[in-house]
Amino acid sequence: MVFSMGRTSTAPLQLQEALIGLIWSQCYSNVTIDAICEKAAVKKGSFYYFYKSKTDLAVDAFEHHWNQEIRPQLDQKFSASKTPKERLETFLSDEITFAVEQQEKEGKILGCPFCNVAQEISTLEPELAAAINRHLDRFRSYLSSALRDAIAQNLTNITDPDETALALYNLLHGSFAQARIQNKLTPLQGLPESVSRLTGLQLEISLPVFQS
Repeated sequence: MVFSMGRTSTAPLQLQEALIGLIWSQCYSNVTIDAICEKAAVKKGSFYYFYKSKTDLAVDAFEHHWNQEIRPQLDQKFSASKTPKERLETFLSDEITFAVEQQEKEGKILGCPFCNVAQEISTLEPELAAAINRHLDRFRSYLSSALRDAIAQNLTNITDPDETALALYNLLHGSFAQARIQNKLTPLQGLPESVSRLTGLQLEISLPVFQS
């Protein structure tokens, strides 16, 4: 969202991107407005011109991050030009590879900003929690679509794509959460086999050797 103060301002976008970057490296509650403004190179007065609170900024920041980063990636990974099996293989392989790269670059597994903040705020900030849940529902719809196509193409014996997509989401979320908590990649090692059993699709993914 871009507002005008007599001329077009990039401050909202700078603030949104600063917040996303900060909450990936530290918890949401510890990120201050001062720190956001410093990282964004935006004056604090400008922050309050555009946003009433950090929550208001976070709602916009997550929507921006979804539209500019997450959705284009998911559209490509879950393209209808790929088989349902290929969609899940591409997604899972990319997510695990990203976790490996995070650990190598940052020294820790950062996880998903949506899930991280959702776990942290729970019922403390209902407006932000509702916004995050909308994004997670959008993500689950990609899983449901792939599974629905797998059923239509007689590639699996599952009967409820939405229920299986929810179970698959819980499996992925739990595994990556454990990897982040332990700062170890080993919780991700069994994911291809677990996803294969859950979906009825035999995934073929080459994984790096994880150190325990």
